[in-house]
Amino acid sequence: MARPIPPRRFENIREAMDAVLEAEREAQATMQETRKEADVILAQARQQARRIQTRTQDRITRMHAACEQRTAAEVKALKRDAVSAMSTAARDHDESAAIQQAALRLAERMTTPHERQ
Repeated sequence: MARPIPPRRFENIREAMDAVLEAEREAQATMQETRKEADVILAQARQQARRIQTRTQDRITRMHAACEQRTAAEVKALKRDAVSAMSTAARDHDESAAIQQAALRLAERMTTPHERQ
């Protein structure tokens, strides 16, 4: 940081110009140092942003994989349930048809006159 120049009377213009030039050099040095510090801070912020982005992408990838596994398991269970329901329906239909046939035969016997011997 530039040193404050104590108020005094300069002996000549040369001393005044030297003081101004020295203050300017100090200001430039301070600005260069500040730029370097800002560059370091910016580099650290970019690195942190890359780490955050990488972690976020990894989490998203893991979530997608978990969802795909869960969905595959659900689809498998639904297919298994559908096959089971179809076989149960087929059995129920077969049993129902057999019962219906038996009921028709019984109704026919009961409604058909028998010959007495």
